[in-house]
Amino acid sequence: MSDMYQIRVKGHLDRQWSGWFDGMLISNEASGEAVLSGMVIDQAALCGLLVKIRDLGLPLMALNHLSNRVAPSRGASAGPAVERGASTAVTLEDNKRIARRFLELVDAEAVEELCTMIAPTWTMYGGPPNLPMGPAGIYELFRAIGPIDQRWMVDDVIAEDDKVVVRATNSCSQASFFGIEGHGTWQTFTATFIHRIVGGKILTTWRNADDLGRLFQLGAHIVPGATS
Repeated sequence: MSDMYQIRVKGHLDRQWSGWFDGMLISNEASGEAVLSGMVIDQAALCGLLVKIRDLGLPLMALNHLSNRVAPSRGASAGPAVERGASTAVTLEDNKRIARRFLELVDAEAVEELCTMIAPTWTMYGGPPNLPMGPAGIYELFRAIGPIDQRWMVDDVIAEDDKVVVRATNSCSQASFFGIEGHGTWQTFTATFIHRIVGGKILTTWRNADDLGRLFQLGAHIVPGATS
């Protein structure tokens, strides 16, 4: 069961370190200290965070276990945590809204706005191979997709802790897919996205889609291999 922790260290940290610290929110204070806040899945993960702090040579000032509380939003000062209750539901609903907005922006090919929704270390799995992290990965994703007219329809959105699962249906006409020319053919397929969202930013996206079904709709066939 995930719990909320707040770790205080001496020295400031660039917020781009958030991904390396498993998505913990980083707040730098005028006192010269940095506060890392976020959900930690278990004691092994907590130990891993403390080892990373040690390896960076950062003096540990305090470690607070804020069980049954939620993290402050990115950019907010690391003050007292907010008790779970109505605020938890709001946080989950905010994450759902972010996940829905992601697909809306994909529809609109709004690359620059998509880049504002992701963390500098954003990583996508199940998409084009070898995507770079962060905004560069978004630009490469659209370069790989190429010319396309598409519409996403969200079927289900489920949120738990820092993850949001989106099941959606896509209708599209793409210039080519896996090297097969589209010739204006409209395809319909389903896909599931899992986003890890912390502090209003998407850290990781996992994609699982019926790409084989798309190929069949474009006329592809499975040809048995020749027997020896």
